[in-house]
Amino acid sequence: DGIALSGTLHELRAGAGGWLQLAQRPGAVLAGNEGSQQPRHHVLTALWVRHVLGCAMGWHLSSVMLGIDGGVLLPPLSVPQAQAQLRDWLDVYRTAWTQPLPLATRTALAWLRARCAGDPADDAEAQDEEDSGVGLQPAREAFEGGQQGRNRYAGEREQSAYLQRSFESFDDLADDLPRWAPALYGALVEQAEIMHG
Repeated sequence: DGIALSGTLHELRAGAGGWLQLAQRPGAVLAGNEGSQQPRHHVLTALWVRHVLGCAMGWHLSSVMLGIDGGVLLPPLSVPQAQAQLRDWLDVYRTAWTQPLPLATRTALAWLRARCAGDPADDAEAQDEEDSGVGLQPAREAFEGGQQGRNRYAGEREQSAYLQRSFESFDDLADDLPRWAPALYGALVEQAEIMHG
């Protein structure tokens, strides 16, 4: 669509099965307790962008993020899958030039994870999947912060000057989560796998 992208993919290794993009971080890549762990998706976003771009170019690319507590795998995407994701991102990018996107990364990911873990019966009873309200409370807590035992933790808005200037409260984002969260982060939540062994 007339947009040219350029960049560098780094930490690549070639093998018989294709390419491996390896990233490491000094912190955790997993969240939750043993038995109910899930990837910390917000630490994967930069790796995910490079992963999609490599797959969109036709590379058979697997990407791995290693942390102190384990690893997360992003398996190869087909060229059509990766190019469709890239087109979705470019559409969002164009929109972001006209208005502040009503979205925050950790908030959107909390909403998506809650939707994935939601009770299927809740969705069946809802007239419209977007109106079911599943995921709003975890997303609100991610945005506004909350209480864990005696300790208060800061929300994403409190940690970001951009979000403070753009949005008064979580209510400014809530109605748009079903539109923007899947477009930007839905495939990441679906694809990321915890590595075992």
